[in-house]
Amino acid sequence: MIDGLDVLAYRKDRKGTAAGVVWWWSGISCVYDLTYAPGRKTYLETLQRFAADYGIDGFKFDAGDVPRLSDVRFHDPAMEPVDYAHEYVKLGAENFPYNEYRSGFRTGGMPVMQRLRDQGHTWNALGKISQIVQAAGLIGSPYVVADMIGGGEAGAFRPGGYFSEKLFVRYCALQALHPMMQFSAAPWRYLSPEGVRICREFAELHVSYGKRIFELARHAAETGEPIVRTMEYEFPHQGFNRAMTQFMLGDDLLVAPVVTEDDTVVVELPRGDWMDDFGKRHTGPAILRLDNVPLSRLPRYVRLPCGTAQKGK
Repeated sequence: MIDGLDVLAYRKDRKGTAAGVVWWWSGISCVYDLTYAPGRKTYLETLQRFAADYGIDGFKFDAGDVPRLSDVRFHDPAMEPVDYAHEYVKLGAENFPYNEYRSGFRTGGMPVMQRLRDQGHTWNALGKISQIVQAAGLIGSPYVVADMIGGGEAGAFRPGGYFSEKLFVRYCALQALHPMMQFSAAPWRYLSPEGVRICREFAELHVSYGKRIFELARHAAETGEPIVRTMEYEFPHQGFNRAMTQFMLGDDLLVAPVVTEDDTVVVELPRGDWMDDFGKRHTGPAILRLDNVPLSRLPRYVRLPCGTAQKGK
């Protein structure tokens, strides 16, 4: 419940204090004016009270989209929707150690988990996710999570919608070595027992790399370096200066997720010595074409310290 309208943003098309509202997927909502100290204070106190009452450590903050705020005005006429988006993320970053945001503005360097916008349950969407996660790290958002496993657009999981178990599992594999995995649709509701088993194994793979991911997260806080890195960032001037699906987790693990329906992936190894997830050694530079990659496999290559693969050489 909102105690008083003075903490809300106003409708742009009316004079006075008519409350500004925005459309959302579940209906309409008023907007706390987070660019205004009393509005920010009321919203924060509401969240803190909710967290205390229910033992919550943090929140998944949805919305905050700048275009949806085009019909509201703020207490300070100089404030714009982008200022609201900045204050929205700042509020969570400063007050809740666990948080996740989908929208924001000027958030580079903030201690927040940045989620990608909703992705469709399509192979085309899957093919772009890794590239977007890599780009996020380069612009100052190292703590990034891809959209929900299987895609965040819920229509695919309703009767009559397109659904592919293979696609869902490949989504899961893609996120297994990202900073964070996030399920929305429960695998056991939609997948066969075999599909559930494979997803569990990828979740366990993620857990097994937990210590390394935390090390990279702390390193990112100190230096700003990405956790998920582009090939060009880690191996400049070796021909990787383009959008690629394969990525580096830190400086020593190359991950090459399968993102096409034909179960094929082409892996490009930089110079040096590498060991794949089967224990087989490879010497780069090399291009490896992997066909008929099982759903249960996430191709990955460890950079061997005794080899010649050194950054920039």
